[in-house]
Amino acid sequence: MRKLIALELAKNNIRIYLIAVAVITVVMVGFTYFYASVPYMSNDEEFMDYSSIFVLVSMLITVSFCILSAVMLSKFIVEEYTGNRAILLFSYPVSRRKILAAKLIFVLAFTFVGLIVSSFVTFSIFGAIEHFAPIVHIGVFAEALAQVMKFVLIESLLAMAIAVIALFFGFLKASIPVTIVASIILCALASSLSNLAMNALQPIATVPPMLVAVVSPLLVATLLVVVLMRKVEGMEV
Repeated sequence: MRKLIALELAKNNIRIYLIAVAVITVVMVGFTYFYASVPYMSNDEEFMDYSSIFVLVSMLITVSFCILSAVMLSKFIVEEYTGNRAILLFSYPVSRRKILAAKLIFVLAFTFVGLIVSSFVTFSIFGAIEHFAPIVHIGVFAEALAQVMKFVLIESLLAMAIAVIALFFGFLKASIPVTIVASIILCALASSLSNLAMNALQPIATVPPMLVAVVSPLLVATLLVVVLMRKVEGMEV
């Protein structure tokens, strides 16, 4: 499996995706300052503390990585399993399931790690600048960062699940646009998590809905991976 993942790394230029992660991070630093500036523009107390700002920005980061992951899965899988590329792929003396698994592991691991690193760097940059020129005066930065990073871990799992579900639709239609559009729609449907995210900063009573909101997509994604494995195994070219 390691060799197959290394092969994927060698076949595909991930530099563009690393640049995308860097761009997302820079843009999210800007959004963090935008939300932090809201109280000065509208006297809205909702954005006056670190926790509220970080949770909202983390949701934007999650949506960004859902779309990035869909783009990568389109390139690594949907495109690879169509036309002449599929003929070449199936000519490898390796199990079709293992090839698909290697592609999924690579992209989903990139999504998981990238989302966590991007979130941490975004908030750390904001915190470093805050140390010298603070604009948020409610809350303790270190506590808010530790709190939101726990939520980011959950968001990373959600992003992977949404990407896999979007991949399933794109694979069925053999269409890259369908994969990306499905990811955007699924992110929109998951937007209700923003309210749960805000509530997650409160007592433990909100844990069950948070678990349901994440575990359910993960279970669906797992089932769809099994279906995809069977479809790939039975494909004829």
